[in-house]
Amino acid sequence: MKIRHEPLFSLALKHEFYGDGPASDLAFVIPAPTARLLAGGRLVAKDRASTLTVHYEAAERHGALVPIAGATLQFGLRLVDSLFSNYTALPLLPAGGLPLYRNSADTRKLDAPVSLFLNQAHEEGRELMRLALFAMVEIKLDAGFYDAPHPHFEIGFAARREELKYYVVTRKYSTADSQALAVTDTRTAAGNDHIDFERIPASAFSKTRDLDESVLSGSDGRVLLFRSRDVVPRRAEGRAGIALELNGTALIPNLPQPGRAPSADLIVHLSKP
Repeated sequence: MKIRHEPLFSLALKHEFYGDGPASDLAFVIPAPTARLLAGGRLVAKDRASTLTVHYEAAERHGALVPIAGATLQFGLRLVDSLFSNYTALPLLPAGGLPLYRNSADTRKLDAPVSLFLNQAHEEGRELMRLALFAMVEIKLDAGFYDAPHPHFEIGFAARREELKYYVVTRKYSTADSQALAVTDTRTAAGNDHIDFERIPASAFSKTRDLDESVLSGSDGRVLLFRSRDVVPRRAEGRAGIALELNGTALIPNLPQPGRAPSADLIVHLSKP
């Protein structure tokens, strides 16, 4: 007898940090109650490239061998990268708790996350707490899932947005040369991704917004700050063409990007012999 499996639904994790590519920073976890439901419903869950696809065992002629429409499957999301919060705009829930995504309003779409509070008085809650989850997903199976096309659920994470700051610390630079320095976005494909920088002298640094100039410069340095005029989303692959220039000539054609770093405050040292 040949066993045939058909897709029931899929759940993809995407992240703007990767250009809306797969969010490999998270892993799927299947709690024990859902594992039992999968086994009882002849379902198989496969995880590939941050997409979980659930298949059902098809009957010989049509439909599922063991349909379990109405059942709710739970899947946990566990952090793989401990630096996730450095580059992710985390879901803000007014009451705190674990973000819970459900398909309650529309069976083929996930609602905005709500707060889930785990109860350690119950075994199920204790198990989920032991898994140290970042978020939970609940998919209620609709009878229509067994018919093509199967639903494709998606959770998208936004990249953290903040000002991009380059503190340029110069030594043995004349006042004229220091004044001729600039940070410029030299990319030709500007569009909405183009970044404009404003020049901030040390005398105009904000005590609450910027780094301490005296700590950066020491006794013999001069500090200039080049701050993006708008907030900039983090990216896994840095933007090429953000250049530090002197009189229009690139000293550093591709300045570093914050990536996974805790802060978007970047320090560049320049010194003449």
